[in-house]
Amino acid sequence: MTEKLMFQNAPHVRQSESVVTMMADVVLALLPVYLMGVFYYGARALVLGIWGVLSCIVLSAIGSLLLREKAVFDLTPIITGLIIPLLMPANIPYYIVFSACAVAILVVKCLFGGLGYNFMNPALAARCFLLISFSGIVANYS
Repeated sequence: MTEKLMFQNAPHVRQSESVVTMMADVVLALLPVYLMGVFYYGARALVLGIWGVLSCIVLSAIGSLLLREKAVFDLTPIITGLIIPLLMPANIPYYIVFSACAVAILVVKCLFGGLGYNFMNPALAARCFLLISFSGIVANYS
């Protein structure tokens, strides 16, 4: 019973799970975090999450149109839109959340090729952008 070593392109471990089901698991994992955010900070935490998700979905569609690519709905804009407001205080203005989503989706995700080709996590890049651009507002946790 000898197995030969096969050289092939990644992924080397194959499962029946798809990218969409893995991303749906991440969305489900973020829901308890939002429940605690609502518990501690009120409904504004949930509204910021919804605003982030809607912004990322719209910006992802705009990015696909601008680059003339077929829009792929793999739930990554939803995850990015959920993570970005979690990295900020609950009293952050909506335009700052939108600008963070724009950097994450249009610059990091769309320009660098999308899922698997990003040079860093889009939400992390948005956080870095916000710390440089709006450091007084973003670092002010009340």
